[in-house]
Amino acid sequence: MRIRQDLQTENWVLRYQAGDEKALGLLMDHWQQRIYNLAYKMIGDEAVAKDILQKTFIKVYQHLHKLEEADKFRPWVYKIAVNFCNSELRKTKRTESLTEVHAGMVSSSITSEHRVEQNELKDLIWQTLGQIPEEQKAVIIMKEYEGFKFQEIADILDISINTAKSRLYYGLRSMKKLLSENPHTKAYYYEYQ
Repeated sequence: MRIRQDLQTENWVLRYQAGDEKALGLLMDHWQQRIYNLAYKMIGDEAVAKDILQKTFIKVYQHLHKLEEADKFRPWVYKIAVNFCNSELRKTKRTESLTEVHAGMVSSSITSEHRVEQNELKDLIWQTLGQIPEEQKAVIIMKEYEGFKFQEIADILDISINTAKSRLYYGLRSMKKLLSENPHTKAYYYEYQ
């Protein structure tokens, strides 16, 4: 599925670079939700994520004609979005918990006890993700939630592959430590250890 999507994206990029303005709209429609999701996961604020989405696509519009390899659109657009996210995080130094932000992800009509436990654990994971350093958080989101390979993460963040791997390792290790120390997760931690 991803290969087909990548080919479609590449086709839209080439069409736009050849003068087809409609291709840009199709490209943006296709990538809009993905970029918004990334920004929302990194920032935790719906309005700011929408602003980042808009800034990202303005930059895409301004520079897409300069993209030399159409098949590099995916890492290129994510790099733009991640840079805007990092800029926003540096500017605001957000310290609020992601729990409240991600509470909207939890369904209000939960019927089974198992789903309640899963959703509570999901909220705790998001809260914990918000407590680790931003550079580790970015790698975890890109690897675990967006499905990027280490090479792609390294390219997007302008770091080495080994740095991407170590940020994932130390980020997950920090999360594990924070979760094991949290009284609400001790039961989960010991049950699945």
